[in-house]
Amino acid sequence: MEEINKNKDIQFTLHNFSLGESAPIYTERVTRAGYVSYGDDNLYPDYLVSLMNRSAKHNAILKRKAGMIAGNGFALEGIDGIAAQLIANPYNEMNLNEIVYRSAYDLELFGAFALEIIYSKDRSKIAEVNYIPVNKVRLSEDGNLFFILMTGVI
Repeated sequence: MEEINKNKDIQFTLHNFSLGESAPIYTERVTRAGYVSYGDDNLYPDYLVSLMNRSAKHNAILKRKAGMIAGNGFALEGIDGIAAQLIANPYNEMNLNEIVYRSAYDLELFGAFALEIIYSKDRSKIAEVNYIPVNKVRLSEDGNLFFILMTGVI
């Protein structure tokens, strides 16, 4: 049996992880405009998008998880005209299959999703479903949602 000189074959590398990026401190605060701010500079959603854009693996995992949540979409065989019209979402450029996928993607990326539901004039049925990027939605002090302009559109 041959002896190996252990001092010669082993190499050590020192990594100092405290010098790199640290985890962001997530804080919510109510601004003068009356909405809840995400982070100190109100750009926490953009930070999450930048993390997703910097890592192809992270992006692939998000897409795969969103695909598993959304499934194969709605089956159109054997449904009546009203349900098929709702899934087609005729007054919007996106059908419900695409809206469900984008909502699942936002759920994985931001931990939330936002939809605008528009009812018919007599309020008896849903006329349209609109997808809203969740990074453009804020909560006001009184609990109402409203939209603000932000950088970093998905």
